Amino acid sequence: MNNHARMLSGLARGQAAALVGLGAVFWFVAAMVVRYVVPMGALTGWAAYVTFALVVPVTFVALQFSRMVTGFGADHYVHAAALMTGTALLLDGIALTWFTPLYGNDAAFVLPGAASILWGAGVAIALGFALERRA
Repeated sequence: MNNHARMLSGLARGQAAALVGLGAVFWFVAAMVVRYVVPMGALTGWAAYVTFALVVPVTFVALQFSRMVTGFGADHYVHAAALMTGTALLLDGIALTWFTPLYGNDAAFVLPGAASILWGAGVAIALGFALERRA
């Protein structure tokens, strides 16, 4: 593969595009969780601890799935996590600012839901560092 087919991160352009797409899909799934699951009490009382804890294994599976789909190397987990997380955070910022009803109509659920998405972004980056094998 020539140098033009690769990005500075070492990911092929097709891999990077697929990771951006996966980041958008994962964000949308998280937004729908905020809309439909958070009002059921997923972020109140003890359930909030459980929900935040469950984000870790779910994010681990999402990273593994992303690697399986895109074929990025074990030395590129941080790059992959950054592309997906960056995409999700950009979409989240836009949606929270101009399309808040996407998350629901009650600010009491939207705010903790948004916080859980931020938590998931941090978890993804941390797992990227933990999983990445240095060349």
